[in-house]
Amino acid sequence: MKSQEEIELIFRDSEKVPNFPGYSARLEFRTLRKTDGLLLAPVFRSSAKSVRTYLSEYQNAQHWWLKDTQEFVAACVKDDFPTQHFIFTIGGRPVALGSFNSFAGQVNEVQIVLAVFGTNQGKGIGSSVAETLKTIAFDVWGFDRVWWIVDATNRSSMRLADKIGCHWDSTFEEEQKYGELGSGLWHRYVVERDANAADGILQGASIDYWSLPKSPGMLKAVIQSQNRSSKNNLNGKSNRNL
Repeated sequence: MKSQEEIELIFRDSEKVPNFPGYSARLEFRTLRKTDGLLLAPVFRSSAKSVRTYLSEYQNAQHWWLKDTQEFVAACVKDDFPTQHFIFTIGGRPVALGSFNSFAGQVNEVQIVLAVFGTNQGKGIGSSVAETLKTIAFDVWGFDRVWWIVDATNRSSMRLADKIGCHWDSTFEEEQKYGELGSGLWHRYVVERDANAADGILQGASIDYWSLPKSPGMLKAVIQSQNRSSKNNLNGKSNRNL
């Protein structure tokens, strides 16, 4: 069972998040901001094909101008919980978007949706984005289930679902088709939260802890202190049993 510090260190420690081949910096992420419209406008236009299945609004992204992108980002920022949006960057340059969408109107279950932009695909970034979103969903927020819904033709997305531990749940059809290869036949995959996981925010953990970033050095010091305290407690119990 990981402590909050151990979970955050996974996000903060550069030794645990190495650079991807061909990149001079590591993958970083943050919540989407209203000002990100300026950052994302050229990406949406140049990478329209790779984001068409992200959300239906992206269908005509190749024709979007700055105003369209700003309106879309502003709408995302206003979304109600549990819907949340994250931007992933390398060296300050956007390489992917990832979101939690409410699933079936449930507050304690979310669907992961992600898009890796253009030439950044095929380099393992999607796997890191998916694993990061899963960690936030289960270890930070404490959602009960994470869902993954994918068109039956999207083999790469199915592989990502498998990589983060999702298993097939059901198949359904939809009249509207997304993307150039969309079939209208969809698979649902799901993974459940470990019943032994430490409390997340939905179980009563403090949301304030996650409001300020901590340096890797400080996190490591806290973890070492926790380990020493735990070891001392175990030794004390052993001595009492003698």
